[in-house]
Amino acid sequence: MLYNELNVFLLNSKVHITFVDMAQHLFGKLELRRTIN
Repeated sequence: MLYNELNVFLLNSKVHITFVDMAQHLFGKLELRRTIN
């Protein structure tokens, strides 16, 4: 049971980290575009 909870936690963390990275990447692109313009 504990092992399953740990797996779910790691999976959620991975998804969250990926989402944050994607958001920062998109935000960086917007900032870059704004700087160029």
